[in-house]
Amino acid sequence: MDLKKLSNELKSFIDEQAEKLCVPIQQGNSVRIKNYVVRQNHYGFLVYDIQRHKQIATTFTKTAALAMAKQLCNNGKVQSIRDTDNLIAHKYNECVFYKHTIARTDDEIRRESAKIRYDIAWEDLIKLRDTLDQYIFDK
Repeated sequence: MDLKKLSNELKSFIDEQAEKLCVPIQQGNSVRIKNYVVRQNHYGFLVYDIQRHKQIATTFTKTAALAMAKQLCNNGKVQSIRDTDNLIAHKYNECVFYKHTIARTDDEIRRESAKIRYDIAWEDLIKLRDTLDQYIFDK
């Protein structure tokens, strides 16, 4: 058998099996999970339903978009994912603000206060990201 033909048959077999499961497949600048596609734009990450040709949601993080696509494949609810993603966006903006304050202020007390607040916001951000990871990975 020709090597190219065998390669194409193997690729089509893997694609067929991956569509049956909720396995993410990277194709170019998008990630496909069953009939959902996650793409990045300048606002964040978009989740599209291919069958209905509709945009489902816009998320701040790619992790939230993938978690949402996986939950939609399993007919799950996505409101908690949206809420978590909004909290992540809020904590990220806090971290940016505190980093700016640390870099620009001349007051040592304000700088130390901003460092402590930055550390707290960063830890909260990591915990929220781990919460989203639990939706994606089977633990």
